[in-house]
Amino acid sequence: FIGSPIDYVIFDGYTELKDNRVEKPITVILADVKSGKSASLTHEQKKIKEAVEERRVKWETITLQSQ
Repeated sequence: FIGSPIDYVIFDGYTELKDNRVEKPITVILADVKSGKSASLTHEQKKIKEAVEERRVKWETITLQSQ
């Protein structure tokens, strides 16, 4: 659970890979839980959804140097 700006990052297939060593692709899902009458995405969430749909998603590894 993250909470803001989305509720969850789900790594679908990760447990099978980790526990059973099953080599299948992992799907990364950004999820937000909505309920009630005002169950719509915020402006910011819509922009995140748009970035994912348009494949403007990257992976970066940040390596910290010890001092």
